[in-house]
Amino acid sequence: MKILKDLINKAEDTLDEIEFYAEKAHVLRADHRHLADGYAKIGEMHITIFGILHDQMISIIEEEKKKGTEVPVAMMAVWEYSHEKLIKEFAEAKYKIEEYKKLNY
Repeated sequence: MKILKDLINKAEDTLDEIEFYAEKAHVLRADHRHLADGYAKIGEMHITIFGILHDQMISIIEEEKKKGTEVPVAMMAVWEYSHEKLIKEFAEAKYKIEEYKKLNY
């Protein structure tokens, strides 16, 4: 299931982007508010992108199950571990963007 692996990798990259923009927004907030707000908006866009990727990952797993295809045990173990990790990291990254927004409104 190379396609699932590719989606997981892209989701991880997207989380890195959310973290980057959240960090920049917080650091620049005091001295460059307009730029910081822009970074926060870009971070929010990446949150949306992550959601789309996540939906696609879930869809692929569900499609395979509906086909009756037995997903290899090792693949499911990797998926379950990766999914749990992605969800946890997503919550943390999203929190940073939300905190920035709370500080500014």
